Amino acid sequence: TGRLYEEIPEDEQIRQIILRDREKYQVAVEFNRRNYEKLLVSIPQHPKLKMLIDGSLYLYAQSLHTAFCASLESESLDPPYAYVEEAKGLIREQIQENRHHLNIYTV
Repeated sequence: TGRLYEEIPEDEQIRQIILRDREKYQVAVEFNRRNYEKLLVSIPQHPKLKMLIDGSLYLYAQSLHTAFCASLESESLDPPYAYVEEAKGLIREQIQENRHHLNIYTV
């Protein structure tokens, strides 16, 4: 039981580290979401910004994926499955909007 009492503070420290990491990923998601949404709103007034939307969307989707993967590695936290669906939706929407630019080759 002596070791058990020693493990409780250690477990709390580990939990705090995991939560900080999750917060770090959440900040990245929010930052990239804000930048992406800012571009979407600005494109009608500044059409040249449209060329930046793909990169912004990629960073946003990548941050969603990274946050999800990081949560899978930490067993004590519930993975944010909504992030996966959101990332898939963003990519799917972008493909639909740009399907006329896609060159698909079949063998």
